[in-house]
Amino acid sequence: MHKCDEVVFGSIVKTWFFPVLIDNNKSHVTCMFVNTVTGVEPTGLKAGQRAPFTVDAKGAGDGELDVFVEGPQGEEKVDVKSNGDGTYSCIYYPGKFGKYVVNVTWSSVQVPNSPFNVKVAPAVDASRIKAYGPGLERGKGFC
Repeated sequence: MHKCDEVVFGSIVKTWFFPVLIDNNKSHVTCMFVNTVTGVEPTGLKAGQRAPFTVDAKGAGDGELDVFVEGPQGEEKVDVKSNGDGTYSCIYYPGKFGKYVVNVTWSSVQVPNSPFNVKVAPAVDASRIKAYGPGLERGKGFC
């Protein structure tokens, strides 16, 4: 297993473990994720928010990447773009809150840690919230 720590402001916030495939010539990670935001994180994503992630398949050999996202409304559209260097930029837009499952395969084989279970929270629009009452009216507060 390959261990990878995600560090924010000097503190480890999450530890990822990736299986390592050993072949006759060298060891390499077959396919791993580099989180750019929250696309495959278990929590932290809100409905309507973009959910990008990167798939790094540099050491995986020749193959084909497939990404499928299933959500409360069925299959979600996923944009996958090859970056030309063995990595792929992926993005989906969860339209509704609930549970999403992100399946990633390389030549029909699940990559390490796939499928990813992602809990999407409801979108919040603070502009639709109103606060009112005597304590909030100008000149009527307690001083």
